[in-house]
Amino acid sequence: MIRFDRVTYRYGNKETSSILEEVSFSLESGEVTGLLGRNGSGKSTLAMLSGGLLVPSEGRVLLDGLDSAQNPHSLGCLIGLVFQNPDSQIIGSTVEEDIVFGLENLGIDREEMGKRLEMVLQWFELQQLRKQPIHHLSGGQKQKLALASILALRPAYLILDEPTSHLDPWFRREFWPLLNALQKDFQLGMLIITQQPEELLRFHRVLVLHKGKLCFDGTPQILWNHPERNAWGVRVPEEVLVSRKVD
Repeated sequence: MIRFDRVTYRYGNKETSSILEEVSFSLESGEVTGLLGRNGSGKSTLAMLSGGLLVPSEGRVLLDGLDSAQNPHSLGCLIGLVFQNPDSQIIGSTVEEDIVFGLENLGIDREEMGKRLEMVLQWFELQQLRKQPIHHLSGGQKQKLALASILALRPAYLILDEPTSHLDPWFRREFWPLLNALQKDFQLGMLIITQQPEELLRFHRVLVLHKGKLCFDGTPQILWNHPERNAWGVRVPEEVLVSRKVD
């Protein structure tokens, strides 16, 4: 379980304004939750806190009982974080090199490394691109590679920061069935940050951040009828608006 216990984060000293303020929630293993909010609401900061890249100014982030401030290396093995821009986390010069980079750093033996490499290449249909230089890849292919490199590490939880923002509509249609299949196979806990209202239909639970505070934790259906929804910058998916007109 990932648990935020009254987490406050600020860039600077105590006089600096908080990016997040007393945020509390938990994410169970195998649970898929969406995270919404306007630009600047603190979503990416929350993602980095979840992955142990940042430490709370106040409060605690616990992962399966481990405090992120005291066990940063343990968190790195349990949580996979995929950033909005895949270029920010691709290390290798080719597809294959990027996937094995993390495995080599974890000290995975060669036989197991080879198995994991072949597995994620197949999952993401990257076999033909394994020797391809990174700068020859499209935005969608880079996003696939970033996710493949993380999943090769076998994390227990996956944090995705707007994973479809760099994908064209064709890749986006492919992405969600693949993600659903991987989540079921590995029972990954997932926190998915999104700005796309239609993607809300894929979540049973949604969190909403507004001005650094967690202002909503519930189902999409309750959120769509919430009186503060517009103030939080949450749009109702077109499919829902159409169905309401039909009803």
